[in-house]
Amino acid sequence: MKVHSHALEAYSRTTVGPVGTARPAAPSADVATDEAAHVTVSAEARALAAKASGVDEKKVEALRSQIESGEYKVNPQMLAMRLLDALGKPRLFQAGSSR
Repeated sequence: MKVHSHALEAYSRTTVGPVGTARPAAPSADVATDEAAHVTVSAEARALAAKASGVDEKKVEALRSQIESGEYKVNPQMLAMRLLDALGKPRLFQAGSSR
């Protein structure tokens, strides 16, 4: 991914470097008309994003078969902790504690 921004270009021109490496600031005609950053996503990044669905089909199928066979057991403490985390609430106990 490439990000093009006039602010980033200006910052890069002001960074401190070794003596003799300073670049003169080039006037930009489109600064006044285009203040927003421009983002370009490469074809490779698009292909990778299309491949990655974020779902592990093998894991889903394994869990589905465990649930159907009655082998899947819910850990109530872990469920409670994850619900509290999702809601942003403080935990009163930790997994594995005897409370």
